[in-house]
Amino acid sequence: MSNLEKRVSAKKYFIYAFKRHILNENKVLYKKFLPSLREVLLDYIDIYEDINQNIDNKKLENAKKDILKTSMFFIKESIFYKKGIYKEELDFLINDMKDIVDNKLSAVAEVRTYNKCKSIVKKISNDNIYKHLANIVKDLTNFAEIDRAIEGITSEMLYDNYSLKYIENWYKINVLRDLNNLDEEKIDGLIDKFKYFSISEKEYKYYLTIKSQKSLGEKIYLDCNLVMNIEEFENITLINDKDGKDAKSYLQQGQFNHLYSVVVKCRDYYKGLEILIDSLNSYFQIIEYLNEDIELAINEKIVVEIGKNKYEKLRKNIYDDAILFSKSERRELEDIRDFIEYRDKVYLMNIGHDEIANIQRAINIIKGQKAQTKENRLINLWSVLEYMLTFHNGDSIISKVKDIVPKVYCLYLIKDKINTFWNILYQYKESGYGTVTDMIANCKLQDDEYRYDLGKLIEYINRKGKQIIEDLEFNDMLKRAISEIGTLFFSDKERIKYIEQEYKKIEMDLIRIYRDRNILIHSGRREIRNINYKTLRLYQYNNNILGVVIYYKKNNPTLTIEEILNSIEYTYDKYVSIIKNQIEPLKLIDICRPKYLFIE
Repeated sequence: MSNLEKRVSAKKYFIYAFKRHILNENKVLYKKFLPSLREVLLDYIDIYEDINQNIDNKKLENAKKDILKTSMFFIKESIFYKKGIYKEELDFLINDMKDIVDNKLSAVAEVRTYNKCKSIVKKISNDNIYKHLANIVKDLTNFAEIDRAIEGITSEMLYDNYSLKYIENWYKINVLRDLNNLDEEKIDGLIDKFKYFSISEKEYKYYLTIKSQKSLGEKIYLDCNLVMNIEEFENITLINDKDGKDAKSYLQQGQFNHLYSVVVKCRDYYKGLEILIDSLNSYFQIIEYLNEDIELAINEKIVVEIGKNKYEKLRKNIYDDAILFSKSERRELEDIRDFIEYRDKVYLMNIGHDEIANIQRAINIIKGQKAQTKENRLINLWSVLEYMLTFHNGDSIISKVKDIVPKVYCLYLIKDKINTFWNILYQYKESGYGTVTDMIANCKLQDDEYRYDLGKLIEYINRKGKQIIEDLEFNDMLKRAISEIGTLFFSDKERIKYIEQEYKKIEMDLIRIYRDRNILIHSGRREIRNINYKTLRLYQYNNNILGVVIYYKKNNPTLTIEEILNSIEYTYDKYVSIIKNQIEPLKLIDICRPKYLFIE
């Protein structure tokens, strides 16, 4: 394939893969760790300012060094840095950060580093970063680089406070309707639309009713910039130019329903709705603590004014939560079934009851997070992680977390790639493509065609070789997925490089999440950038560990959590020694489903 053909193929892949990201298909967003470039710079700015307000705080000084390491790592991983955008300034910062970590920079010199950081954040925010990113995409020739670019674009959009729902609607209007008969010129035109993605913040006015038997007052102060004003139904009209109807009739009326309006300044009205509901829920919690008899509820239907005589009808949903925290995956449900089986075995055998209640409590906390505020989600999920790892030896909680979580994730990484590929493949079961029909027929489990037989699938991929990539030419997502699996199977250098890189990303991600948890617990500051995406990953980290613990306790109820966690360490060390070398086709199953030492 020529470079031109590779570039066209890569750009076409971008168009379809971007959609997969913003819809969180196969929960792809929990596997994405690269934050916005501005966000990692602000990590340092925030902790520098915190230290200045808490002189001689040794813990904060240590935390700052950890944050600087994460900042340097993610700056170097950024698509901007790798493609030379802002690289000159970023190299200055990286050198300064190294010197701070090594105690080679004076306090006076660090003030200059702090100011450099603030300046470049402002420079990037004032720039058209989406123009840079679109131009980068148009010049890429492989799918791996496209994935990095998509991660970069998505993380910058989220940093800029766009909702996933808005991005999805933008994609439908600007890209999705023009996907027929794509040639290079047409693809370039679609990618160019990303250059004009950015919109300014504007004020959206929301009308909603609150159900309460007691008056809440004429004004509700959610914060200094968010004030709700009581309205009378008979005094407002919300005539929509689109249909000439009064949108007011959409709102719930009647006894104990109090109508309020509130103006929210934000990028899009889905994000504004999220801000409003989060703020109201937090306010209601405080009121209910003071008066247990009062019952407060936001009614389901909400109207937002998006322009002059333009109104949209909304539901009381945080739309992005539905995208991020959708129904449990098949594997998560299997974990719960395994837990029930383990529980029954323990009670039947009358052995080791102690850990049942602890695991059950962890499951209930993890699965009950949808009803919590986003701050409490992160705090609670970190608490579960801490609890599970109290059974593991380590100097501190963060050292235990960094030791175990990346290992569990990486041991399952190749298998997860195969799961994702099979899920996408199965969506094309009725497509009529012979390759899909043949692959499902040859690789499915005997009694469940929705699931694959790992041994059969590996044998099929090995037998077909690179031909399978050509056979899946009709779908870029499948082609990318099978190419990646093939690389992880047959290239020892790429395999170990990829596993080690993912391990490091997770380590750095955990440090950032731990810092945010400490901010929420110790400083009382509520605003954590992109908290839902960090919580999504934390949710998955918990599920990964819990899944391993439950699986092995079901198979052998006499095992303790400590013994299983110890096995993870030894198993990972053995795993790394295996994947560094060329692997015989018959033994590929061992890197997809490694045997846990000492417990199986």
